[in-house]
Amino acid sequence: MLIIESRTNNSYLIAPSIFPRSKLQSLESSKKLKISYEEFEGVENIYYGRGYVQLTWWRSYAEASLRLKNNFDLLTSPDLVLTREISYRIMSEGMRNGTIFANGHTLIQYFCGAHTDYIGARHIVNGCDKADNIARIARAFEKCLLHVLKPEIKDI
Repeated sequence: MLIIESRTNNSYLIAPSIFPRSKLQSLESSKKLKISYEEFEGVENIYYGRGYVQLTWWRSYAEASLRLKNNFDLLTSPDLVLTREISYRIMSEGMRNGTIFANGHTLIQYFCGAHTDYIGARHIVNGCDKADNIARIARAFEKCLLHVLKPEIKDI
């Protein structure tokens, strides 16, 4: 079964098991091989924020499944995003490659060598929401980590 998400025109190959039986029967009887995202009839509400980056929306769950190569298990069992391994893999993939949730933003754009931009890095996850507060916490955390690694460092 091929799903076309009409908003982005992305295509996803989907296992029939995630469709309501009535929808699947009507598709089979019409020999329709493509259905639009809108034909999912409200399934979107099960793809609410989960995991370390609060993955949301059907598109993000579909893309995460593709990138993690897990046969669309995240669409059929969205609570898998709550597991540490899957949540970490989603966060790592998105932050390193700008995919899934990151809208093209990557860690290397904001952290490279001595360059650190904690406020800008907030664009990776959730735009600029609370960027100043999160940057303050991140700088304090960085300071603690550096002190443990190099106790002679007094101030950053």
